[in-house]
Amino acid sequence: MRMFLSHGFATDNLEPGAMTDQQVADRFKEKIETISEGRIEVITARAAQARTIHEKVIDAIDSCDAVFCLFTARHQDPVNGEWLPSQYVLSESAFTAGRYSDRPPGKRVLGFIECGVSRRQLGIAFPDDLELPEFARRDLAQCEKQLREYIKSILAEPPPAEPPISARGLHKTVTIRRNGAVLIHSRYTFQVLDPDVVRIQHALWRVRQPLPAFNDMLSCDDDLDGRTPYFRYFFVNCTGQDPARVQMNVLNPVRRYEGRECTFEIVFNGKHWPKRALLVYDLSWGYPGAFLDIKGLEAPDAPPWNSVGLRPWHRGPIGDVVLQLCFERNWSTGVQLPIFETPPTLSFHGSPVGAHDGDPRTLWDQPNGWFGHRPMERDDPRADIRYETYRWSGRNWNQLVRATWVPSLNYHTAAANAPATVGYFI
Repeated sequence: MRMFLSHGFATDNLEPGAMTDQQVADRFKEKIETISEGRIEVITARAAQARTIHEKVIDAIDSCDAVFCLFTARHQDPVNGEWLPSQYVLSESAFTAGRYSDRPPGKRVLGFIECGVSRRQLGIAFPDDLELPEFARRDLAQCEKQLREYIKSILAEPPPAEPPISARGLHKTVTIRRNGAVLIHSRYTFQVLDPDVVRIQHALWRVRQPLPAFNDMLSCDDDLDGRTPYFRYFFVNCTGQDPARVQMNVLNPVRRYEGRECTFEIVFNGKHWPKRALLVYDLSWGYPGAFLDIKGLEAPDAPPWNSVGLRPWHRGPIGDVVLQLCFERNWSTGVQLPIFETPPTLSFHGSPVGAHDGDPRTLWDQPNGWFGHRPMERDDPRADIRYETYRWSGRNWNQLVRATWVPSLNYHTAAANAPATVGYFI
């Protein structure tokens, strides 16, 4: 079992002769691992990594079975004299409560509180009527009995059920053509945890206009350049399976939300799937009229931008995820013209995973709830004469990701008559 320990990092003493916040956290970490006899691995964000604390905390919370919040007295309210905990711990506990809102049995948010800390200030994860064990930093041995009972009760619970299929990787490349077409290539990596169930659900979706008919996309024999809607699938490999003996099929397509979403199942018929085998396959699709030129975006019923995105959906966190945008360069008589009025901007939505399943218009096309707006990182501008490429990557990701941009004047040469639409893909 993995447990993330959320705690303050302060190394100064508010009370002379007492332990610091960091020393208190170190003592709790040691006791939890000792009491559990090594059955609980305690994870903190302290380990040196070439990433921000924010990124390390998100990865740790997503990869752990429980989060243990240590509310030490850190700040004193100058008005009423109440002691308040570290703001980092408050933020992490609230984040965890949202992240685990649709958690399976066994995903828990736990906590100990220092004597004197106001229980009314612990945020949404710990309402003031919730009983939390207390400790005194000058006498941590006094709370050891409670901690021992706490840990034993956690270990006595059954572990959370593993899903039959676990997402390990997604590399999605979206190619934006000057004619307004979109081409998508996604490589998926899943771990097969239940060899008897190799059936994976996917969805294509679009916000403002219906998708092309899925059966027509499947039967397309034209060039896969986006001028004609198409859908293709390809089995790459699986540990312990002979590729020649594995059949990959697309079954049970269902149109929802007035045709703006189409769900379907990818099914494999291989035999004797090894436990925890890694399964890799590709999906590719495209269609015309996915994006608007700048004049089309100025229409009264149009969105303020073109956009693409991804969502983990009901699968939970994806181990390694990459979203790459490739914009066809704007060449004219040997001169490269501007592609954007505004370059691609990333934003994220922290809704629970269960909220990802719904009418695309109720979330993806709305301004509220999106945060972290920042420019996408551009790849080496000399890497490809045909495309200008932007890239984002994440680990243990289960949030919605959206990239938006506004094209320059006349960038989309054939998009003037395209339907007002915003495309999103999984």
